[in-house]
Amino acid sequence: MERRGRIDVDISGKLQEMSLPNMKRQFSVLFGEMTLVNRAHTVMLYERGVHSRETAAEILKTIDRIEEELTPDDLSLQNGEDLYMNVEHQMIARMGAGAGKMHTGRSRNDLFSCLQRMVCRRELLKVMRSASELEELLLGFAEKNVDTVMTGYTHLQPAQPTTAAHFVTSYLEMLQRDMKRLRAAYGSANLNALGGAAFAGTGFPIDRERTAELLGFDGLVENTWDSVASKDFFMEAEAAYGIMQSSFSRFATDLYTWCTDEFGFWEFGGQVSGQSSIMPQKKNPTVLENIRSLAGDGASAFGLSALTVKNTPLSFILDGHRMSDDFMDATNSVLASLEYMKEALRYSSVHKERALRMAERNFCTVTALADHLVSEYGIPFREAHHITGGMVGDAKEAGLDVTGMDAALLGKWAEIILGHGLPATDEEVRAALLPVSNVESKKCAGGPSPERVRDMIAHLSAQAAADAAWTEEAAGRIERAYAGLRVAADEIIGK
Repeated sequence: MERRGRIDVDISGKLQEMSLPNMKRQFSVLFGEMTLVNRAHTVMLYERGVHSRETAAEILKTIDRIEEELTPDDLSLQNGEDLYMNVEHQMIARMGAGAGKMHTGRSRNDLFSCLQRMVCRRELLKVMRSASELEELLLGFAEKNVDTVMTGYTHLQPAQPTTAAHFVTSYLEMLQRDMKRLRAAYGSANLNALGGAAFAGTGFPIDRERTAELLGFDGLVENTWDSVASKDFFMEAEAAYGIMQSSFSRFATDLYTWCTDEFGFWEFGGQVSGQSSIMPQKKNPTVLENIRSLAGDGASAFGLSALTVKNTPLSFILDGHRMSDDFMDATNSVLASLEYMKEALRYSSVHKERALRMAERNFCTVTALADHLVSEYGIPFREAHHITGGMVGDAKEAGLDVTGMDAALLGKWAEIILGHGLPATDEEVRAALLPVSNVESKKCAGGPSPERVRDMIAHLSAQAAADAAWTEEAAGRIERAYAGLRVAADEIIGK
């Protein structure tokens, strides 16, 4: 038994059995960052004159050894009740009692708070990099389908003609708002908690700005109490995840509908589809089901975090480790969702002829005929709506599609609604009901005309490039900070 402060008995066998797997999970998530924090804290203490060069050099060399040698199998509740105490135990075993000086002016509270922020920013960068790849795929798909006319639906009924590119760019705009939320969450996380100690700071002459610089943080969580107690950065990231995954699910749901035989104008290749064990004709769009099945994980993590933290005191407590675990699970879910989305796009296609043929026949262009009556004959839109609605009712009752709507039918309903006919011709009615010209006429900002969609693609492409550049610059700042930390440590060691 090794004394644990005032405690002179071992942790119970049952708690050891329950706790060790969690510690090993901590190792896989936190150990790399813990090594960096230990190194940065030691460099700072030397630079501030708290440690001699000899002491700092020995600690730094031992940190290097631990980084190379420690494995999850070395962890034990006999060596400490958490990952940090195990690391310190292993350092003392190699260096002697002097290794305990590494913890001068620090608590596990600010240490783990710092680690959680580093992990949060690390995982957010992974998500943003993957999301940037999805942006590029969506842009490529849109560019190929600017002229792919298809039906747009409201209430799952044919509504108005649009294009596949118009649909895809609508989702791309949502994704770029997701990126804004992820960047905001990154900014909240990327602040240095180190130096808060237990919560009241320390009397040692530490330099919090220096450890922020060495670890690549953008600044400090200034209040030392807040620095160890706050966990809202996890919740902010999880909220962004939840919104992103809800959009994924909506996108997948539309595609899931459109690739059915009844619609049949969108298709997914066998590379991302499943088969039936009994029905040989089946090709199931299982990639979309995977996207939808994951869609609640980010929002669930946010809910769990909110429930976990809501009645906890303002301090660093073990409840926060649960939040860290939930955040990691949510991140893995979002990364999986992104990969499914990318694979779905890589192996999907639009049956352009079928999509156009459906739009030519399913009455989705009738609003354009009503608009034509307003602009050409100056009648109120509501009356035009009644006329064309009556025409649709008659055509459907006769078992006809939109091609059954002609000048004679228009004249009948004009007499009923207006009390007089209209001098429209069959050619005029047919022209108003063509889906291609209908789409081309929608030239308002953000509309589906090829001209406007190309404008949107240009704007979205520029933003996608900016998103990718921002992510790489943020990652580069961290990499440069870590490189500078390595140089500072090696100078102390004398390498």
